[in-house]
Amino acid sequence: MKKLLLIITFALIIGIFYFSWLPDSTLTSEKYLPIWLLNWSNEYVNMRTAVPFVVIGVVLEARSGLQKPVNNKSWIYNTLWAATIIISAEIGQYFTDKRHTDLYDIMYGIVGTLTGVTFYHLTFQLVKKFKKC
Repeated sequence: MKKLLLIITFALIIGIFYFSWLPDSTLTSEKYLPIWLLNWSNEYVNMRTAVPFVVIGVVLEARSGLQKPVNNKSWIYNTLWAATIIISAEIGQYFTDKRHTDLYDIMYGIVGTLTGVTFYHLTFQLVKKFKKC
């Protein structure tokens, strides 16, 4: 399970860097993406940054939950790790033609990560509660 989560983490990071560093921020060059997704991502530009970071928050917390001993402050480490990813992606956009860095993207990425972390812990608590019943 640890290896699977590691592979998912790296795939997400590669995907984030790939889409962040495309010269065209409208993603119209990506013909394989459905039209509804392109329309949504172009209407909610900052939200499209948050969505993959929700998943990253869940995956990073799941990886932390598999480690012994369990660290109650893993969410801080995982949020900092995700912030490093989003800041790196934004720095890369600075050097990409037709792209620009956006502080709101950094904020949305961090909020997305915290949402994923919260979702993981709420789900974990619910599962734990139902196992006791």
